Amino acid sequence: MRITAKVVKTVATYAEEFTGGAFKYHGTSGDIGHGTGYFDGIKQQVWIGRNASKEAAAYYIGGMLGWARQSGTEIPEDAVKYGQAVQESYQHNAKAMASQNEGEADGKFRAVVKAES
Repeated sequence: MRITAKVVKTVATYAEEFTGGAFKYHGTSGDIGHGTGYFDGIKQQVWIGRNASKEAAAYYIGGMLGWARQSGTEIPEDAVKYGQAVQESYQHNAKAMASQNEGEADGKFRAVVKAES
C-alpha cells in the first residue's frame, strides 16, 4: 500500500475516533524542497521529507496501539485491518517505527490522563 495524504488522514481519523479526541490530525502543507508536510493537531509535530507520510501514519497507528494497551479497549476491527495494511508498508523503515513507538508512548500517557480526570 502506498502511504499518501489520504491514507494518513484515514489512519488519523481512526485514531481520533478511537481515542475520543486524544489524537487529532491537522492536515498537510506543501514545502518547496521538502515535499508535503503533515501536521499533528495536538502536538507541535510536523513530519516532512521523503518518508513523512509513513512517519505520520505510524504515529497515529502507534497512538491507537498505546491507547488500547493502556485502556484495555479493543481497536475496532476495520481500523485494525486498515492499520495492519499500512504497517506492512513501513515495517522496515526505522524512522516510521520510531514514530510508531512515540505514538504508542503518547497513547498510553493520554489514556492514563483521561482515566485520572
